[in-house]
Amino acid sequence: MLVRGSRVCRPLPISISLWEMFVTIFLFLFVAGLGPIPLPGSATIALPYINALLVESTGQEHFVYLAGYLILLGLTALSLMLVLQPQPDSAPLRWLKVSATCFFSLYLLDWWISTVEPYPYRYAWQPLCWAIVWHLVATQSDSAKSIRLVKIATIAASIAALYGVIYYIANYNQFVTPGFGKRTAGVHVTPNVLYGISLAALPVSICLTSAARLRIEKLAWGTSSLLLIFGLLFTYTRTGWLAFAIAAAVLAAHPQSPMRGQPRYLRMLLSGVCLLFLLGTLTVRTQGRLVGVPEDRSFHGRFAIFEVAWRVCWQRPFLGQGVASYNRAQQQLMTERLKSFHPMNTEPKNIVLSVWSEHGAVGVCLFLLWVGSLVATHRLFRNTELPPDNRIIAFGCFTSGLSMLVAGIADTPVLHASRLGPTVQLMVYLASLPHLLGGGDHVLSHDSAEHIEKRIMVYVGCVAGVLAAFGLSVALPAVWKFETQLQVFPEKVERRPNVALHEVESVFIDCLIASEDGNFYQHHGVDWQALHRALRVNIRSLSYKQGGSTITMQTARYLFVGREKSLSRKLAEILLALEMEKRLSKERILELYLNSARFGLGAEDIGTACRVYFGKQPKELTLAESAFLAGVLPEPPKRREELTLEKVERCKRRALSRLGYFFGWRYSPEQIERAMREKIVFVWEKRRSLRLTQPVFQDNTRDTSEVLLVVCYQHQVMNQRHCCYQDVGVLNRCALTK
Repeated sequence: MLVRGSRVCRPLPISISLWEMFVTIFLFLFVAGLGPIPLPGSATIALPYINALLVESTGQEHFVYLAGYLILLGLTALSLMLVLQPQPDSAPLRWLKVSATCFFSLYLLDWWISTVEPYPYRYAWQPLCWAIVWHLVATQSDSAKSIRLVKIATIAASIAALYGVIYYIANYNQFVTPGFGKRTAGVHVTPNVLYGISLAALPVSICLTSAARLRIEKLAWGTSSLLLIFGLLFTYTRTGWLAFAIAAAVLAAHPQSPMRGQPRYLRMLLSGVCLLFLLGTLTVRTQGRLVGVPEDRSFHGRFAIFEVAWRVCWQRPFLGQGVASYNRAQQQLMTERLKSFHPMNTEPKNIVLSVWSEHGAVGVCLFLLWVGSLVATHRLFRNTELPPDNRIIAFGCFTSGLSMLVAGIADTPVLHASRLGPTVQLMVYLASLPHLLGGGDHVLSHDSAEHIEKRIMVYVGCVAGVLAAFGLSVALPAVWKFETQLQVFPEKVERRPNVALHEVESVFIDCLIASEDGNFYQHHGVDWQALHRALRVNIRSLSYKQGGSTITMQTARYLFVGREKSLSRKLAEILLALEMEKRLSKERILELYLNSARFGLGAEDIGTACRVYFGKQPKELTLAESAFLAGVLPEPPKRREELTLEKVERCKRRALSRLGYFFGWRYSPEQIERAMREKIVFVWEKRRSLRLTQPVFQDNTRDTSEVLLVVCYQHQVMNQRHCCYQDVGVLNRCALTK
């Protein structure tokens, strides 16, 4: 407490909440690049270090993603409940919050419907970061906290620009563009990140300079503006220059701009900077031509990128392909024209096309609704009842969003996995806008807000508890029911004649593992990524197309659960597979699988399958025959007529291609290619050709009888009374006794 004359001066209380510290850390990590602090000789951003510490070192990147997913899920529910509460918002501010909340909810759907395989956890957690930042600022902030966060974001951007200027002057860690030369990236990976950070912060920094009252404060924000201008300049990114030129024109000419009340020389200086960047857009990196040479990748290559991006969007036009999916799709649809530019970019170079490729037309509609509500807020600056500082800073945030939209016409400055820094920064600016314009502070009391948060947690807990109880109630009895069988299965006690693992050709074992469960020796009974892939395929097709079952899960299904497709059966499979992996060795599980798998034509073990298809023992199989038997397991035939040439080749090639992927170190490409060309000859084809070469045929039913004998024996040991088998269109019925 300070005493000055007769007045008592108390220090202003500044309370920084935990969520503010969280957002501040995000800004300094991903915008300023201070994680670790970029000392000389160490020029990098925090993102690789975060990936190394949280993802690569642990190998559990899906848990990092899950943590962010659950946080975003809770914040989205809170945002929706607060938005639906009656508040004195104007229509643009209300639509701004609703549209942004709906757009960010699409990231919650991505885990369920993405087409990328394997799912890119390493990149998919980054969009969760900027969505979380938006929700935290939008739901937990007020006007005072928003001003503080806007200033912190601008300071972080100024630090990034400072390093960019220093590195450029010192000629250190420069980004080299073919056909042009060096461009600064600062502590970031490419100039495309630094220019986005500088571009987003420049209008805000200029408005903060205008709003400052103290000379030292005005000097500080003026210096920040100069650093951001030079940081943007030295990136030599024409898209950023053009976007800032338009943003500067808005700052200089808009009736509600804070620059209207500034001295004339400041407005002239801003107009000069605007003209400088506009001329640079037309002349720099063009080799003396206004639109550049035909080999200019930065200009003419854009149209080739747009062409491919348009085709990528139309692959899945409604729901998109998922986060971080564009690079894979671009490689698949690469054109000769785009290839001639040697593209290094992995984004569509247009923000609408980027949203479309990832979230489909649904995402584009929500994004355009968000943009429209943002543009509609410009008329709210006429409100003279707003505090002057709030209105000035809000105008800077509005202009920042406008400049990024302009840059998004020919680039992807935000909302992309490689643009985490500028996107987090822009989310702080845009989420602060409703609070600064007087429509973002909650009318709910603090107690009411806490009540809503507790109610959300109770609802989420109840739903999770009900789902867990349902799953355990239908799955645990299956484990208890077969507990005694699990105890004896390590021994060689079987219900049917057993084929030992050493009696099967090793080539077939490799083909089987590659075709059915490539990670058989790595997982512990359940391949969670395979289950996730199957879930996404089934949701997108709205039907059951994939099961994602491992060999252990399939063995549990054949021996215990049964073949009915249902959720309870799948849960029982998972629990039984986990229990089997604890009790049985991998070799024993393989042996049980080989003696219970369905190969088609009535064969339900490897020994019968080899005799029915090839008239051989399992030890005599060739590589092509092994590939066919492994490849036929997902679609076992019931009749010979189903074994068309196309199906036989499809089954064989599927298994061989996966064999080359999982066991490429053991099988050479030449071996696999020879097996691809080898023709599969079944036992009935051999006998048919043999009959054609014999002048006298003594027994016309011998081949059929031999096949029926095998099939009937199989059904006999399965304790069935009769079996029906259709051979070459003739129905044969054989009565059996136990």
